[in-house]
Amino acid sequence: MTETPPSHPPLCKICGTPSVFFDRCDFHNNASLHRGFYSLPLDPSGVLLDYHQCPLCGFLFTDFMDKWNGADFSHYVYNKEYPLIDGSFNGYRAGALDNTLYLGFSDQLKTLDFLDYGGGTGIQAALLRAFGARRAETYDPFGAGERPQGTFHVVTSLEMLEHSLSPKETIADWLRFTSEDSLVFFTTETQPESIQVQKCKWHYINPRVGHVSLHNKETLRRLFAPHGFELFHITPAMHVAFRCYPLWASGFIPEQLLRR
Repeated sequence: MTETPPSHPPLCKICGTPSVFFDRCDFHNNASLHRGFYSLPLDPSGVLLDYHQCPLCGFLFTDFMDKWNGADFSHYVYNKEYPLIDGSFNGYRAGALDNTLYLGFSDQLKTLDFLDYGGGTGIQAALLRAFGARRAETYDPFGAGERPQGTFHVVTSLEMLEHSLSPKETIADWLRFTSEDSLVFFTTETQPESIQVQKCKWHYINPRVGHVSLHNKETLRRLFAPHGFELFHITPAMHVAFRCYPLWASGFIPEQLLRR
């Protein structure tokens, strides 16, 4: 891993517009080592990388890792320290979402099929099966497991999109597992209004854990709209995509909220 050499800003991966320089940071920017209730910021690595932003759609990204191969990611990002640096990797996110899905679909779980895309160790799917889901599978494109067959009522992807070097391809692959009445529930933090002030001090700009693609509502819309999907933003970090919101999911998001 070497310092990013000076270069012309790359094209936006969402809309193809030439990007502009946004900010430069250390590879360990905003990264901490988590131990129980405590965390310790990592010392600077000495390796600097640039983030760029699209002046049209606002997509914020670094191309620092675009030429890396799987071995590079395994060595520098997804290594044995990764679970200690990404403090919610070991089941916290999966457990919280499973509770939400159980409360939203408890009366229908036995009739629904779930796919956790990018689900790592498979904790979320295991919990959903324990809760009574008809089918709950995990698929991680970076793992060794087989690709599931067919479509699913609910496709979830937690804290994955910000790791994608190719957001268009990632969204297209999510949607290959959907049918006309499927929901896609995913989490990724959207840029705050103060992003131009915070620059790389925004906590989500964390290259050590692989955060290479940072979105806003417009970039997410541009990713889903070509596939005929609408978006509902539950929070700045939680999002649901659908073609036509299905009646079977009315307990998940009440109709009056969808119309707001």
